[in-house]
Amino acid sequence: MTSAKALTADWILPVTSPPIAQGAILIDRDKIVYVGPQSKMPPCDAVVHHRQAAILPGLINAHTHLEFSDLEAPLGRPGIEFTQWIKEVVAWRTNNAIDKKAAIQLGLSLSVQSGVVAIGEIASPPFDADHYTGPELDSKACKLHVFLETLGADETEYADKIAQLENLVRPFKKVSIAPAISPHAPYSVPLILLDRLIALTVPAQGLNAVTPNFSSVAMHVAETIAEREFVEHRRGPFVDLLKTFGVWRPQMFAQNGAIIDVLKSLARAPRALVIHGNYLEPSELDFIAMANDRMSLVFCPRTHRYFRHTAYPIQAIIERGINLAVGTDSLASNPDLNVLQELREIARTYPQIADETIIEMGTINGARALGIDDHYGSLEKGKAGGIGTVELPDKSDPYSWLR
Repeated sequence: MTSAKALTADWILPVTSPPIAQGAILIDRDKIVYVGPQSKMPPCDAVVHHRQAAILPGLINAHTHLEFSDLEAPLGRPGIEFTQWIKEVVAWRTNNAIDKKAAIQLGLSLSVQSGVVAIGEIASPPFDADHYTGPELDSKACKLHVFLETLGADETEYADKIAQLENLVRPFKKVSIAPAISPHAPYSVPLILLDRLIALTVPAQGLNAVTPNFSSVAMHVAETIAEREFVEHRRGPFVDLLKTFGVWRPQMFAQNGAIIDVLKSLARAPRALVIHGNYLEPSELDFIAMANDRMSLVFCPRTHRYFRHTAYPIQAIIERGINLAVGTDSLASNPDLNVLQELREIARTYPQIADETIIEMGTINGARALGIDDHYGSLEKGKAGGIGTVELPDKSDPYSWLR
């Protein structure tokens, strides 16, 4: 007798193959063993039917900051200038008694409830693997990649920063979390520090070669026009911000910087996530496309709207074949952690983008960005059994839930 459980619905959306009308998926011991029409479904112990619904893979949130998950509303106001928003974040951290673990656990719970099965999380110091231990991980409901955020322009501190990161590998792996690195942004991470962080991910050469402790990096890049002004001309709101915080070190930044230099450094890592990329230029998108085997872009649609950025270059990204994933960013700039709402935001804002392409951003593309597409991101035989369901306003249209 089989122990498989069947889930059936009006539509199955495998993502890597066409939708299946009146479809079924069989899961046995947390692995998919069948995806196809109900009429050809093998025998099983139990069948759960989802009416007026579609079944799709578990969602991937490729970029978020869970420590803000207990905020009741985003910080600042819609359209706030970005460096002013950073001041709001710093003030909130300074003036509030924050239970970081409780906020992270809440964020994990909210994520799992909304159908997320894997997260690319940015952790700010002080780092503690225990912040991420809890029922959602114990039940294996969510796969976590935790990117340890690092920044600073004081070169005398770099050796200690690197040592701290290396010492965190074992505690995170001990609780089945994949540790990764997040050089924060070009205005807070000089190239000399960026290169040292990237070196932690590059496999050693020769007879004594060792596997690197970290296989992934994620960096906020070209998030604002002001960031480009800082990188290229060393002026503008970010210089003023760093001076306000007493951390401006002009000697640590080259006089003439370029976003492409940041991207070239990131491309040395086995896997790199370029977060936001709201203001990347065509030549920079071309570079990411050429490094498509190891570089991905992550778009956070509702955070993009919150800051009232100009239209995202989504068509140019897709046309170049760049792997484009989605993230929720955090509740400091977003009303919730629901990836489905991010996909709906894309469908509303960019109606020219095909429904199939939008769904890929929240599933298989996110899995590829995190390097877990052998287990997650699509409904295929042999993959993990994490799935989601969506109600269909129109039973004849498997994508009607997007609109």
